[in-house]
Amino acid sequence: MTSNSESRKEAARPTPLLTTRRTKWNPQGERKRGRPRNSWRRDTEAEINRQGKTWSQIERAAQDRVGWRIVVDGLCSPGGS
Repeated sequence: MTSNSESRKEAARPTPLLTTRRTKWNPQGERKRGRPRNSWRRDTEAEINRQGKTWSQIERAAQDRVGWRIVVDGLCSPGGS
């Protein structure tokens, strides 16, 4: 028998499929006035390309906390180096 808090934790945890679907979603069509032209993924891919990395390298780094922190620090640094 599971407690209420355990079942809430299970419900709140995103599944790998849902996470993959969210990061690889490619919206099509026009955006309303005042909305950004590029999606999060397009902006992120542009930053990744400036660093000379590929999307698959970033996905692999995201599996490792230390590696992911290094990637994020590089993407979010003021110089973008």
